[in-house]
Amino acid sequence: MKTPINFTRLLTEIVLAIAVAEAVVMFVLSFLVPGVDVAVEAALHAVMLSLVAGTVILWRMQAAVLPTQMHTRRQVAAGRWRTAFVVVVVFLLGLGATLAASIGAAREVHHEAQAQFDRLTDRLSDETQRRVSQIRFGLAGARGAYASFGELNRDQFARYVETRDLPAEFPGAIGIGFVERVARGNLQAFIERQRASGVPGFKVYGLCQPDSPLAKTEDLYVIKYCFPQSRNAKAWGLDIGSEQNRREAAERSVRTGEPSISGKIELVQDGKSRTAFLYYLPVFRNGIHPTTPQERIESLLGLIYSPIVLDEVLDGTVSSVDNQLDLEVFDGPIATKSNQLYDHDRHLENASGTIDEGDFKGRMFFATRSIH
Repeated sequence: MKTPINFTRLLTEIVLAIAVAEAVVMFVLSFLVPGVDVAVEAALHAVMLSLVAGTVILWRMQAAVLPTQMHTRRQVAAGRWRTAFVVVVVFLLGLGATLAASIGAAREVHHEAQAQFDRLTDRLSDETQRRVSQIRFGLAGARGAYASFGELNRDQFARYVETRDLPAEFPGAIGIGFVERVARGNLQAFIERQRASGVPGFKVYGLCQPDSPLAKTEDLYVIKYCFPQSRNAKAWGLDIGSEQNRREAAERSVRTGEPSISGKIELVQDGKSRTAFLYYLPVFRNGIHPTTPQERIESLLGLIYSPIVLDEVLDGTVSSVDNQLDLEVFDGPIATKSNQLYDHDRHLENASGTIDEGDFKGRMFFATRSIH
């Protein structure tokens, strides 16, 4: 017996099938291919929606039409089984094709994202190195003044520093100063000269214990002055040779005649226990062009230097990559918690031991770059 078609119910079921299929497709696509190109997403969306909604609609249409065309229950049941089989086969084949296309699109998205990450990582690495080394130009300007005038007194040096806008030109550099190498036997005469030149309270002090080998070296590297004085007064008179990281970099700069940067230190004038460095540039007496380490030591006039606070140097660095990356800095070829210098988002605060990719779970990409 034929059964009439209930068009209202059929239309309602079709609309409901499309709505449910749309919700399923949107969820699946956001999970399978996040960030895919708009055109690719639209194509995948159309294919999946057609498969999901189309097979359901086909099944419902066949189910509604069969009873009107067949007379016996056996014929109706057989027709429904054939329809269900065709619907399932079409759906599975279409779903397989869609999944294959989605996987291919996801791989392409991942490849493009990796390439973009690598480009941004290189840019961030270059920007970090540029910021740390930028103070060299300020020190070179001061060395140029020494080359022009032979030597600068304290007031002339202060005027030079006043001409530089340190926060704008050299972020993180909190001053520019001068270090003189003083033989221990001449220390008292050196102090008296500084006091007589207008700094009556000048004194020399060190950072090491009295029984340390650094307290008994033949020479001292004393900060004569560092400007602006308001921020660096506590550093005046400090023997940077009394602390290993400071001394090693100073001696390296003198021996090679090249700029050098110290290992991690805490500045006596900062008072915030922040990671800092000293950046040195040697100055030799005019008319002398030393070529050996010993000649450089003998003709050394002093070291122009700058104290650098790393947090201030790197503040805003990630804006150079539109804040799309995180940044950590370590001192040495192996990243460990003990040699960590900087952590942009501080997510490694509770880390310990060697830092590796496992400490960055939840991040899509991870990369290491070396800066010398």
